[in-house]
Amino acid sequence: MASRGLGNRRSIRIWIQFTVALKENILENRPEYVYKRRCAVGAWRKNLLRIGNRYVAEMTAHSLKEDPDECCGILAGKDETVSQSYRITNTAASPYRYLMDPQEFLNADRDSETNGWEFLAFYHSHTHRAAYPSQTDVRMALESGWLDILYALVSLQDKENPQVRLFHIMESGDIVEEDFEVT
Repeated sequence: MASRGLGNRRSIRIWIQFTVALKENILENRPEYVYKRRCAVGAWRKNLLRIGNRYVAEMTAHSLKEDPDECCGILAGKDETVSQSYRITNTAASPYRYLMDPQEFLNADRDSETNGWEFLAFYHSHTHRAAYPSQTDVRMALESGWLDILYALVSLQDKENPQVRLFHIMESGDIVEEDFEVT
């Protein structure tokens, strides 16, 4: 099966810089602040991303635990199937935005690479809004360069019935909702 417009399914390498880490000197004197990262070709998947009910429940539990602040994390796996979730500390500790802890991000990156997984999606919660990327979410995705990954949002607008939705943020800033399968 070929990915839409990309030939065979494959990983791509991109450069990412932890600009927040540099500004806050979190990774001072550490060469890892700029490094290559394998990530899944998140744009235009031929098949649906498959997320186990366990991981949907974990994202929801993490969201409720961190409420009223946003939570954040990473879904990793291969062949468009989530195999691991990583809870990452939101260093912004804010109900309006999130910043992933750089060291925890690096640890998740190393663990996923060791296990042969790719980052499939970043997730975070919206504590009082719908599960749809905000202008801040789009701006941060564009500034970070993480455009070949999906973004899962958990809305706690109705805490009794949290909603999870999946999006791709395009280089143009357009937002495309992606279907996914809960297994």
